[in-house]
Amino acid sequence: MATIEQLQAIAIDKVGSEALASEITKLLTQYNEEEDKDFFLSTNASFIDKFHQMVSQKFPEAIVTKQPPEKASSTKKGKEGKAGKKTNPSKTDEDTSILEVLKEMEPQLEQCRKVIREHNRKKREAAPKKPKKSRYTLLKERLLALYTLVPDALKKDADTYRKTEKILLSTHRQLVTAWGMSKVKAAPGEEAIKDKSDVLEEKAKASKQDNKKH
Repeated sequence: MATIEQLQAIAIDKVGSEALASEITKLLTQYNEEEDKDFFLSTNASFIDKFHQMVSQKFPEAIVTKQPPEKASSTKKGKEGKAGKKTNPSKTDEDTSILEVLKEMEPQLEQCRKVIREHNRKKREAAPKKPKKSRYTLLKERLLALYTLVPDALKKDADTYRKTEKILLSTHRQLVTAWGMSKVKAAPGEEAIKDKSDVLEEKAKASKQDNKKH
């Protein structure tokens, strides 16, 4: 059985059938996008082998293999020169036969894709859901995000952060009361606002002192 690595090694530009090259490219793209690659490979094993086999038979020049350089003698060359060229089927014949095989494989390929989609759906459903953030956490995060809106011209002004802290704490308390939320559960939000403000104030003071030195 051919492996996915062997299929990846095929020189697609040397596959003289657009239909076959397209199917191989499609399969490789799906493989790269899949998270459960082992399941994908086990489900598509026969198609991987079949595609590689078709390329090997019809377009052997597309099969990339590492071979040691040959030391061909003049006698060997002479014999090869006398030998008649192999008669290859016409491109039209090859394309026709390939299209027929691909057409036969189409229902199986589609069924295989359905199996993989169903597998992925079940896997997503079985995956643990991320816990939903509480209203307390969301309120805290939204208010803390407002610190990023302080104008650049005021970012070195510690007093601006003190004023901002008072406004945010007041807003936080008012919303907690208006929404009937627990003051005990809301306390970490207040502490986070104070801590953030303290950090930004100290940063602003340090920056101001550095400017005075220069």
